[in-house]
Amino acid sequence: KEASILALVFTSKGPKLEAPKNRDDRPLVMLGFDGDINGPRLYYIAGQNATMPLLAQRLAQMLRKPVRDETRLSGNFDFKFNYDEDETNASLVAAIQQLGLKLESRKGPVEHLIVDHAEKPTPN
Repeated sequence: KEASILALVFTSKGPKLEAPKNRDDRPLVMLGFDGDINGPRLYYIAGQNATMPLLAQRLAQMLRKPVRDETRLSGNFDFKFNYDEDETNASLVAAIQQLGLKLESRKGPVEHLIVDHAEKPTPN
C-alpha cells in the first residue's frame, strides 16, 4: 500500500562516513546521551560497523515512521551524530545532516499487517 515514508538520501555535499575501526564487530546502531543527568543533555546516535539499512531501521523506530534506505551505499561504517531530544523529532531529522545524509518525505510502499480474525486462547 502507498503511504507517506521518509527516504534516507545524500545531501548535496555527500556522505561523511568512516570505514569501521573493526570489521569483526557486530553491526550496531546505538543511542545514548552525553552530559550530566541534572544539566543539559546532548543525545547521540552512533554506528559501529553499521550498514545504511540498519541506520534506516533504527531511525524508523525512533521516528515511528517508515524510513527507506535510498543511499545505495554498500558496506559498513562507523559514525556518530548529536541531536537535541524534542517532541517533534525535528532535531533528529536535521541532525542527520552531520553525516551528509538527509531524510526526505515521499510516497512509497508500506507493509501493513491485517488481522481478519482473532479468538481468545483456549485453556490447556
